[in-house]
Amino acid sequence: MSPITEEVKPKSYWGHGIVVVYALFMTMILTIVFISSDQKMELVSGEYYNEGIDYQQVIDSRANVAALQEKPNFTQSNMSITAPSSLNKEFISATVTLYRPNDSTLDQTISIPAAAESFTIPELKNGSWQIYLRWQDTQNKNYEMQWNIYK
Repeated sequence: MSPITEEVKPKSYWGHGIVVVYALFMTMILTIVFISSDQKMELVSGEYYNEGIDYQQVIDSRANVAALQEKPNFTQSNMSITAPSSLNKEFISATVTLYRPNDSTLDQTISIPAAAESFTIPELKNGSWQIYLRWQDTQNKNYEMQWNIYK
């Protein structure tokens, strides 16, 4: 006669499984915290509070642009801003601000000569950019236009 063999069921260690899942979850959370704490965080501006108070001037400047018959035009293919001839005779000073949201070291502000009909933007690094054109006319009215580009 053959001996009777009993089938041995493996013991269930479900408690160990919960501990392993919990440990993996904690490791993942701690990894995310350490990686995110090493990321560079920059404010848009060091004087954001004062700029927030003065934002009404920006709203008025953009409303002045909306009231114009002809507006400056930005062409991304050749990276240039062209002003209509009617505006060239009326503005006193103008600046172009090149703003890089994720790296303030690349930000630039460039003055445009009063007689310039067009302005070519210097070479930009690839990525997201905001281009601001601000000018003042002979009656001291301020104007501002903004273009968002991805190069």
